[in-house]
Amino acid sequence: MTASPKNFDISGPLANQNALLNSLYDIDDIRQASFKNILLLLYIATWLTTIILITFLSDAPRDLLWLNILLMMFCGVIWWLNGSIPHWTPYLLITIMWIFTMLGSLLIHDPLILFGLSVVIILSSNLTAVPMQLTVAILSTIFIARFYTLDEKTFGPFIFIWISLAASFLSQRGLIRALDISNRYQLYAIDQMKKAREQRAELAKMTHALLSSQENLRNANAQLRYARDFAEEARKLKAQFAANVSHELRTPINLIVGFSEMIATAPEAYGTQLPSVYRPDIQAIYRNATHLQNLINDILDISQIEAAKLAIIKEETQPKQVIEEAALIAGSLIKSKNLRFCVELPPDLPTIRMDRTRIRQVILNLLANAVRFTNEGVITLSASVDEHVLTLSVSDTGQGIPAHELNRVFEEFYQVDGNFSRKNGGTGLGLALSKQFIIQHGGRMWIESEGIPGQGATCSFTLPLTDTVYYPLHDLGHTPQPSTVIHNILVWDDDPAILQLFKGYSQDHQVKGYTDATKIIQSVAELHPVAVIAGSHMPTDDLEAAIQHVSPETALIKCPMPSGRRAVQAIGLSDYLVKPVSRQALLDALEHIGTDLDKVLIVDDDWDVLRMLTRFLQTAKQSYTVNTASGGLAGLEIMRQDPPDVVVLDILMPDVDGFTVIEHMKADPFLKDIPVIVVSARGATEAITQSVEGKITIQREIGFQPIELVSCIEALASNLMLPTAPKS
Repeated sequence: MTASPKNFDISGPLANQNALLNSLYDIDDIRQASFKNILLLLYIATWLTTIILITFLSDAPRDLLWLNILLMMFCGVIWWLNGSIPHWTPYLLITIMWIFTMLGSLLIHDPLILFGLSVVIILSSNLTAVPMQLTVAILSTIFIARFYTLDEKTFGPFIFIWISLAASFLSQRGLIRALDISNRYQLYAIDQMKKAREQRAELAKMTHALLSSQENLRNANAQLRYARDFAEEARKLKAQFAANVSHELRTPINLIVGFSEMIATAPEAYGTQLPSVYRPDIQAIYRNATHLQNLINDILDISQIEAAKLAIIKEETQPKQVIEEAALIAGSLIKSKNLRFCVELPPDLPTIRMDRTRIRQVILNLLANAVRFTNEGVITLSASVDEHVLTLSVSDTGQGIPAHELNRVFEEFYQVDGNFSRKNGGTGLGLALSKQFIIQHGGRMWIESEGIPGQGATCSFTLPLTDTVYYPLHDLGHTPQPSTVIHNILVWDDDPAILQLFKGYSQDHQVKGYTDATKIIQSVAELHPVAVIAGSHMPTDDLEAAIQHVSPETALIKCPMPSGRRAVQAIGLSDYLVKPVSRQALLDALEHIGTDLDKVLIVDDDWDVLRMLTRFLQTAKQSYTVNTASGGLAGLEIMRQDPPDVVVLDILMPDVDGFTVIEHMKADPFLKDIPVIVVSARGATEAITQSVEGKITIQREIGFQPIELVSCIEALASNLMLPTAPKS
């Protein structure tokens, strides 16, 4: 149920809030706009028809001419009435059109005119509600039955009337739903803009709103058992919205963090000293903006997990090393609160397959939570092993968690005892994200606590000793049955990121990656894999000969690979920075190009970004001459007049995008060798390699059985998806 603009609280004299509110449309606004266009077109069409009847069809029935003249008059009257009764004039127009269509069919005595009744129904879907459309359809049916004989000439118009009604109903329903979703998002934006200007105490309202959103999401997931198709579509929309909003927020958050960092740490860049009374406030802005930046990244991670786009890269890993790394990182934080830290590990922990980066992140999240809610005592990190799983636990002597809240701590944005959690920081996403990572590893996570201050809580998770395959609930394909046999697939490419891509997203097979031709040929003989996948740019003659000789049952698949590294190299980029861009990242990119740089040209359509990046360079140890351009065309003009030593280039610009600018530079002999650093809100693989063009070739020495061939093609086709994400 959508919030009404009339009762939505947007108190405060904020012009931008009023502008947003005024931009909210309802179905009557759209119908009124369509009404005026349709009425104008009808008037013009009637006027032209009248001229044609008078000039060229003088033998036409005079009644038909008068009918057109009357219709023109009615159009004028309806236009005049629209100023006083705009709600009823669309209904009047549809009624007049139906009557005149009916009279026209009686005058001409041609059943083809009856198709005009379907046109009236289609137009009524844009102007009136469903009851009016249904009324027109019923009256049209009665009219045909009364004045015509149902034969092959009238059967078409008769059926088309009801087909038009059904199509109009579905179209109108989709329009209303899209409008409803649009209004919800705009109302949400108004709510967020208001809350950003309120005091810290009012953040509880935002927390409540986010909890309500999560409750709605859980309800939608519960309905998955009964309406999988509808829930799947809702999940796609939700994940895409979260990802798009997170990307859109990166630029403004980058500006807030960048400028506040500059003011707080390098005020000399502004040519004046920062008054001491401002410093605490600026530092608070910087600290909270950084916190919000981390929150956006967590939201993006969660949306990627739900969309099955966040890969888990499992490798043979010694868990003791990962635990000790996390303990070393968290040690200084624990020491800063004068807490004792105990690490209890068995002498021999088995090697298991896991994503060491994600598991280290989970351990750090648990340790950070323990520190946040513990003021005195000890924090213990321990591990144990049984026949099937490795169990890791983090215990503290803090406030503890009430028993009635233990089942909710893993909910997104949920915080135990909101006031206490607010005092201790946190976003309510850490445990939710950590549990998702553990589930993707095939483990589970839980919390134990008596809820007694001083006795604290213990958060534990398990990792299976044998590798398991995790299938998301919303997996679009079939869910394979568990199998004790895991087949091997070998991947050969010169980009390590491609090898990690296959390792992270392959669910049914054991993937081994190679960059060396000799090693993959040796592995073919040893492993006899199901398939070998090679980049289409790789020389496969020796590999094909080896497969033919030692493993003819192995299929060789050759296809182009979506390599971000090769894409960056192919278009001649020197570096690629993903927003949010920090001052140090920009300076490191320039330093990587060379130390003899002087003139730097920054090209971006956002003036705030131009100012921020300029400030970054003004505080660098090396002196840079900075020039800026507010668009691609302006940037090219400046380059031709005064070629810079390096260009910092945004990708998405309204006049000429970054890729077009690069193409013009490569075509100009004076500009083609200038280094380019691209800045974008999306990663290199997303923005540069939007899709892989080319062909996939599958060959096997022993050939394919008919059923085998059909199954192979069916599996390939079932996983082909049309690209829907907008380019950036």
